[in-house]
Amino acid sequence: MGVSTVCEMPVGREMRGLVAVPLIALRSVRRVEADLYVYCMNSQRPVLYQRAGTRLTGDQADALEAAGNRCLYVCVGEFNRVGKQLLASLSTLLENDDITPAERYGVLQTAVSAEVEHAVKLVHCDRFVKLSSDVARHIRSLVESRQLLPHDLFRIARHDYHTFAHVTNVASYAVMLALQTGLADGDDLERLAVAAMLHDLGKRYVPRHVLLKPGPLNPSERALIETHTQRGYESLLHRNDVDFDQLMVVYQHHERIDGRGYPVGVTGEEIHPWAQLIAVVDVFDAMTGTRTYRRAASVAQARDGLLKRGGTHLNQELVECWTSMLTTLS
Repeated sequence: MGVSTVCEMPVGREMRGLVAVPLIALRSVRRVEADLYVYCMNSQRPVLYQRAGTRLTGDQADALEAAGNRCLYVCVGEFNRVGKQLLASLSTLLENDDITPAERYGVLQTAVSAEVEHAVKLVHCDRFVKLSSDVARHIRSLVESRQLLPHDLFRIARHDYHTFAHVTNVASYAVMLALQTGLADGDDLERLAVAAMLHDLGKRYVPRHVLLKPGPLNPSERALIETHTQRGYESLLHRNDVDFDQLMVVYQHHERIDGRGYPVGVTGEEIHPWAQLIAVVDVFDAMTGTRTYRRAASVAQARDGLLKRGGTHLNQELVECWTSMLTTLS
């Protein structure tokens, strides 16, 4: 089989029912519990390379890497299964200097995917809060060194409606923006990342058919969606492992500078600085993500959308800072 000389789809990106997984991460799995696909010369899409339950040998991985392949592909339906396997060796993978910072982020998203999707639905949120703290620690480590830049992260990340993709993207973008603006540093970066992981917790109380409705929401559905900030806040209010700053992110990330947001309608300086920051990257990730009812916006379209919202919906200075950081993506 003649394999291509490049990995043609970013790690973690979904296309035509397949998701890319870093080859170097698959080396750590004894037997991959998913069919593996690879790009071949003169092929329009990946073709079957190896059946599920078969070991990917070191020699095979070496040959694939020698041909320039940095990832293989799995079916969307088997993605979570592979994620669970990677989770067991996540810390080792994230400390591997042979994996680029961007690829480590792709590994992180893949590894925590199934656990995030499961934990966020549990009646008690203990497991999700603990997981959020663990993921935030890894995100801080990846981003704080400034080796992982916005354009690297954007090209490697998944952009879809899944909870794990959205919250990990928002957390990473938030840490990047906080570093750039000086709004947080040190341990505060980790606390901010936890807040970002938790910001949409209240959506677990919104029926799935409303969240994924393939069309405009009616007034009652919109009102139901808007309860998620209050419900998330109430779920976390009495926990001693979630602090005031983090609670305000959960509660206020949909408030607007002009007072036309929710749940209360506070304005400007009444909105917590972290909530203002996360609002910017939350809107960006939502706009650039694929949804059931629309295609993803391009980075240029998202930048324009953010700039139009600056000063009314979003903090003007934070918008200008974030959009300037995205210049290399345009």
